[in-house]
Amino acid sequence: MPNAVRFYSEAAIGIATMIAVGFVAGLAAGAVSGNRSVVIGACAIGFTLSGIELAVRLWRTARRPIAPIAAERPDR
Repeated sequence: MPNAVRFYSEAAIGIATMIAVGFVAGLAAGAVSGNRSVVIGACAIGFTLSGIELAVRLWRTARRPIAPIAAERPDR
């Protein structure tokens, strides 16, 4: 049960981060251009790129190599 809670809380934090990045990108595009279609595109691009970045980070942490087995020392 605790693993499920941790999984859903981390997913919620990841999605909230993606939304925040998209929102900031939209605000920046709106301040620069004032064009609504540019704002929507910037929000979508910011959301998508942050999602890709989080997915790559998750993929890389899940593929960490296992530590090699220490060689046994001969008895003296």
